[in-house]
Amino acid sequence: MSTWILCPEPAAWLSPLLDAHPTARVFAPWALPVAPPRRLLGRLRRPWAARHIPLPARTLWIPGWQAAEAIQRRWEGGDVARRFRMLRARRHALDRLAAACIPEGRDIIAPTLAATVLRGRASHLTVVLDLPLLSLLHRDLDAAAAALPRSTFLNNYRAPHDAVMDQERELHAADAVLVRAPYTQAQLGGRAALLSPPPSPAPRRPLPSAPLLQLAGAATARNGTHAALALLERWPSARLRVRPTEGTEPTSLLDHPRVQTDGTPDAVLALSWCASAPPEVRAALADGIPVVATDRAALPGVAAIVSPGDVDAIESALRRGSRPTR
Repeated sequence: MSTWILCPEPAAWLSPLLDAHPTARVFAPWALPVAPPRRLLGRLRRPWAARHIPLPARTLWIPGWQAAEAIQRRWEGGDVARRFRMLRARRHALDRLAAACIPEGRDIIAPTLAATVLRGRASHLTVVLDLPLLSLLHRDLDAAAAALPRSTFLNNYRAPHDAVMDQERELHAADAVLVRAPYTQAQLGGRAALLSPPPSPAPRRPLPSAPLLQLAGAATARNGTHAALALLERWPSARLRVRPTEGTEPTSLLDHPRVQTDGTPDAVLALSWCASAPPEVRAALADGIPVVATDRAALPGVAAIVSPGDVDAIESALRRGSRPTR
């Protein structure tokens, strides 16, 4: 019996699933069946390559979908509430469309908020929790907002109650759940599995006295920008590498004389207030770069686990070093 994978948007989680299910068919309306020409400029080639799935015979795609996405992005206009509403509407629509296209009785793998109709047609349904567990996210955002009351973004948006309930019902009905982070896995009581196994940590490098520290994830308040800046004030020789994005806080972050956007880090700070799986953590562990993380973003092998916003613990862990967690 064939397996179907529903992928509403280009996503990093699709590749490991295709490796695990080499004969699976993919319903990806955004996909481009033809690889980008080799002579195409890099800034045009990269987004094209990100949408190319090298399995044209096993991929169901919809011509013109990219134009519809462009219209959606224009309507969103950078508004978080609109973006979530559009994502949810898109996933609900694809859930119904996939249910009409995929034969009944198949094994189906679908992301969260896109498996309401499919769960009644699948012989085995696996839900990929590629979005946060909304009830947990709201709790952590409320805690972060209480600790950082001046942060506009942390108080900006919460998903509607019916979306939270849709996700809870979906997870309850699923035969299996795949998650990105051990923290989310633990919160689900062990009924979830990780999308990708943690990397094997390489021998850890010593930390220099004037380190370049990399903030894992986008440079937002929920990912610990305020704690990272407070650490810089305590460590005059340290520098901070960040990944700016829409919603970066504080807005003056890049004006700091010791904040930069490039360079090879000596340590990684995964300071998220919410469950996350920043790629910088995996890359650092595989390369032997020390990682200090909150439990929300930690993987086995990090140098230390600290509480969100605890600058004393972050500084202490970096200065003294810790044995790997297990």
